Amino acid sequence: MKPAWMTRPADRDDHLELRRLHKKFAEMRSSQAIDFFRSGREARKENRLNLALEYQQKAHSLEPDWLLPILELAELHPIVDGDVEALRNLWKQAVNFDIDNPRLLYLKAALARDRGDHRAEKTHLLHLLTLQPNALPARENLADCLLRLGESREAAEQLEILSRSKPDDAFVLARLADIYTELGQNKKAIQRMTASCSLRTDAYLCWQKLGQTLEKQGQRREAAKAYEQYEKTKPQKNKPVMRPMLPSRR
Repeated sequence: MKPAWMTRPADRDDHLELRRLHKKFAEMRSSQAIDFFRSGREARKENRLNLALEYQQKAHSLEPDWLLPILELAELHPIVDGDVEALRNLWKQAVNFDIDNPRLLYLKAALARDRGDHRAEKTHLLHLLTLQPNALPARENLADCLLRLGESREAAEQLEILSRSKPDDAFVLARLADIYTELGQNKKAIQRMTASCSLRTDAYLCWQKLGQTLEKQGQRREAAKAYEQYEKTKPQKNKPVMRPMLPSRR
């Protein structure tokens, strides 16, 4: 199973940011490495991801201390080959750079998480979000980080912001419901769980869980309504089909 960081690549920087970084560092790089980097970018735009990975690896081998190929490779490996060790090596290289760049901060947070240093992970993600508030994967990872640190209220705040940007994300709503249940904020928990149930393809399981939660809280009437929705939405088992008997020859 892939680590969570491999399934949630960082939001793409806008083109202005990428051009700024390229202008700043390209003049110090070999022309061959620059050509490989540019070819990798073009291949990625054309969705030729294996070729893009190959070009960026060549650029990185020629200029191992050049940040841009590292950023590209960190996004390509999870998509192309899922190479965990290569990704970890890129994270370790990223800590050598001290630049206010969202993609770089994402890699630093990834390394901190991999090492179990959730305080450092939190610091990097908060810094990232001050630079790029719409980086939704980073905000979701920050919520995960805060939960690991036992900061449930702060995690709920991040997930609420995420939910406003992704109102149809049933998973985020379900996580909010679980956190509010843990915090004893039952009204909010029921609201988020009800919203989640209405969006999920496996809604019957969600309604069942909501019914159980309401029943534990003594809200029997509301629990009955949730169980009614559970009965309506749960998959119906196919009834055996009786074949008609052939008429007797007698």
